[in-house]
Amino acid sequence: GLVDVDAEAYAARVRAAGDQAFVEAITYRREEVPAGLVASPGPLRGVIAIPGERPLAPTREFAAPVLGSVGEVTAEMVAE
Repeated sequence: GLVDVDAEAYAARVRAAGDQAFVEAITYRREEVPAGLVASPGPLRGVIAIPGERPLAPTREFAAPVLGSVGEVTAEMVAE
């Protein structure tokens, strides 16, 4: 709930990956990390936060019409 991902779909990905696999849930820009994650009094069960650097655009919407986006394909997209 804190990271706003579909919990059932994520759990299915984790089960499919096996016991020793790392399954990324989400990547945040530093200024977008939810306050609930930052203010957590202790570690969240099953969660590992890995700080790092990634080449991201300044915002999620930055040049999206030009650069496009990546995500799951929906039935509507296939039909279109």
